[in-house]
Amino acid sequence: MSKNQTNITSFFRTYEPNTVYNQSKTLKTLAFLSMEPNEILLRIASYEDRFDKHAMTQHFDVNAWARDYYLEANIGMVNATYSANQLLDGLQVNVTEMNLPGTVPLANFTNSQKFN
Repeated sequence: MSKNQTNITSFFRTYEPNTVYNQSKTLKTLAFLSMEPNEILLRIASYEDRFDKHAMTQHFDVNAWARDYYLEANIGMVNATYSANQLLDGLQVNVTEMNLPGTVPLANFTNSQKFN
């Protein structure tokens, strides 16, 4: 690995991308188990709206959240068998944006001639 390349796992352990989310009182997440193995549905809700006096755009890193969620669920494996870096090295996160009820992928709407 060259000096200019960054190991993605060490990057996630040194950079805290969701500090705004972690400190926010109005940005909430709800995780639901799916019918498929190794799949969860995540709903992210901001309770701020344009009528709030100090409302602001809040950024949310889904990949960082998924890694933290995975580490939290597998905390028994950390230190006992693997380090956190070893556990995260093979982790792959695939994000599919869905409609509000979480039943139809958003790509079905944007790629359809009916909706363009």
